[in-house]
Amino acid sequence: MLLTEYNPKKHIRQEREEAREEGREEGWNSGCEYGRQEGVEQGLQILIETYQELGMEREQASTKVMSKFQMSEQETHEAMGRYWKL
Repeated sequence: MLLTEYNPKKHIRQEREEAREEGREEGWNSGCEYGRQEGVEQGLQILIETYQELGMEREQASTKVMSKFQMSEQETHEAMGRYWKL
């Protein structure tokens, strides 16, 4: 059995590197999720504005948005309020 001498500086470096790697991974995952959410929101805005530009009635557009994005009635109502121009 081989025993090595404990090196506190080496141990601290290893701990820091592990923490950095964990932080990078968390940051990456968080950034990816944020990007997905932003992409969905942008798609939602474009779809609602397009429905309106094509002359679709607000209720019909709302029903289609709810179906396409699998949103609740409340979420759809809020999105229509944000992007349907009065």
